Amino acid sequence: MTAAAVLSRVIPSSLAGRAVLALVIGLLVSNVVIFVVASSGRDAALNAQQRQRVAERIAELVPLVEEVSADRRESFVRRASATGLLLRWGPAPLAAPGKPPESVADLAAAVAALVNPREVRAATEMFFGPMPWMRRFHGRDEEGRSRRERDRDRDRDDPRWAEGGPRPPREVSLLSVRLGDASWLNVYALVDIPYRDRTWQPRHYIAFALVGIVAVLLTAWAVRRATRPLDSFARAAERFGADLSAPPLPDDGPREVRQAARAFNGMQDRLRRFVRDRTEMLAAISHDLRTPITRLRLRAEFVEDEEAKAKMLADLGEMETMIAATLEFARDDVAREARREVDLVTLLKDLIEGTAGGGYAGPDKLMIEAAPNALKRAFANLVDNALKYGAAARVRLGTDATGIVIAIDDDGPGIPEGDRERVFAPFTRLEASRNRETGGVGLGLAVARNAVRAHGGDITLANRREGGLTATVTLPTGLLRAA
Repeated sequence: MTAAAVLSRVIPSSLAGRAVLALVIGLLVSNVVIFVVASSGRDAALNAQQRQRVAERIAELVPLVEEVSADRRESFVRRASATGLLLRWGPAPLAAPGKPPESVADLAAAVAALVNPREVRAATEMFFGPMPWMRRFHGRDEEGRSRRERDRDRDRDDPRWAEGGPRPPREVSLLSVRLGDASWLNVYALVDIPYRDRTWQPRHYIAFALVGIVAVLLTAWAVRRATRPLDSFARAAERFGADLSAPPLPDDGPREVRQAARAFNGMQDRLRRFVRDRTEMLAAISHDLRTPITRLRLRAEFVEDEEAKAKMLADLGEMETMIAATLEFARDDVAREARREVDLVTLLKDLIEGTAGGGYAGPDKLMIEAAPNALKRAFANLVDNALKYGAAARVRLGTDATGIVIAIDDDGPGIPEGDRERVFAPFTRLEASRNRETGGVGLGLAVARNAVRAHGGDITLANRREGGLTATVTLPTGLLRAA
């Protein structure tokens, strides 16, 4: 599976879902970054504060050690070793002279400032073995572990952590302070304590989880309110496509929404006027044409040549048929007709009853809410086409995930793939199978598709593998009603 396919499954398909996901991820990432940066700054501040305390403690001990006699200093400094500090006294410094390492430079400078003018040397040293003097340094041992973590590690039966067992080497700060009698006070100190376990504790994960939940809820509510007008536009457009007399959108909400609603309502009014004007224009043309056609029909009766008379009357009859079909196509019967409950099975059976090639397969009853005359005219056109050009009209009715499916099979020659969509255009006829003798003017499929689409469905054509054509009508499940 490609990365794009995985993302398409993970990322929500709706605009609201994507906005919520983007906002929540951005909020959580920003919180984590802020938390990490703040924690790093806090650790640095805590370590700086710890270095200052260590420096002050060393500065306090120096005069005390100087006041003790030389024969008692060794025992005194051992007793003075406290949490975080290991004191040793001797005639020589343990730290070499020179510039101290960067990791201990701040501590050395702080001690030098407090014990001035005494000489201070600083270095770092790898300390091997157990360091009991660090065991309870701020409640943590030399590895920065809490008591609970020490007990947990000891329970692992790892000899490295066993009581009294070997310890991994640890870098400690070593400071040597020259006393007044030229002897040296050497101090081991573990200043920088790892706070990583203090930073990522269970309460922090719980806090992030609560922040995430609250962010999702608040963001989902806000995004839903912001995108609600889009749903209203989608429903209004779908409703208007099925009903030209659909009510306009309410003109409320934010300024952009009000502007879009006014634009949509204006478009709806213009389309409604256009359809009405077109219908009125065709009705006027039909009315004006019927008068000269009637006069021509009367004059044709006085023609003595019977053959010419028959041709003239046939042409006039064809003109009248075309005008009637055009008016039927132009009329807005689907939008004007009231919808009511209709048994689709009864409607289909009535159309194929008594036909030579008719047949039905499907349920015994299926109630829908529809405009009965418009829907009946649509299926009548499809059945008539199947009987005229395919010598059969076998109807199959059923429901699936797409909605209500009605398939009409015939045994005709089928329609080339390139013409299957073109035949739905008004006044389009395939000359190979549809000619004037059939009485068609190329409006049957256009009328049928208009009626079906007005109900929220559609019509498609496909050639059957065994020969013939299948006209498939799909209607939305929203039309279904309880029997």
